[in-house]
Amino acid sequence: MGTAYSQTLAATGDTPITWSIDSGNLPAGLSLESETGVISGTPTTVETASFTVKATNASGSDTKALSIDIVSQPVAPAITTSSLPGGTVGTAYSQTLAA
Repeated sequence: MGTAYSQTLAATGDTPITWSIDSGNLPAGLSLESETGVISGTPTTVETASFTVKATNASGSDTKALSIDIVSQPVAPAITTSSLPGGTVGTAYSQTLAA
């Protein structure tokens, strides 16, 4: 989520080839460009979307089941420990850090 996505579908056969979603749905925030076969956009929800794409030319069409997993964006750690207490020579020291 929050990261742009772009993937070009590929098919063999005579051109021009047009693309469509035959069944199911792309993840929220993504769309399919019918002339180029590019799925692009910025996903808006965490989900696994299963769908079938269709490639069509003057000779006919073909379909293919696909899926896209949208995961949440990784969050880097943030250290919340602001300071550490002093230690004493010859005495065991233990302090838990927080993040």
